[in-house]
Amino acid sequence: MQHIGTYCNVYKNDIVLSIKAEITGREGWAPDGEISQVAFFHRQALPSMKRTTRLRIHDAFEGNIGTLSVVEQPA
Repeated sequence: MQHIGTYCNVYKNDIVLSIKAEITGREGWAPDGEISQVAFFHRQALPSMKRTTRLRIHDAFEGNIGTLSVVEQPA
């Protein structure tokens, strides 16, 4: 496992840890109240999303490691 970054939204009391890991198995999954569907997208064809989510995905694609991002107020 490799640590890509820690992303903090202070105004929301929210911390996200982003890691790179290898999938070694999978159990069944069903939509729930937090995630309604799962899909894979090409980097240039990502759907609309929050700026902070896009930042985490960008860091992963760029191979960044150890990133620390702190947002103190909404954009």
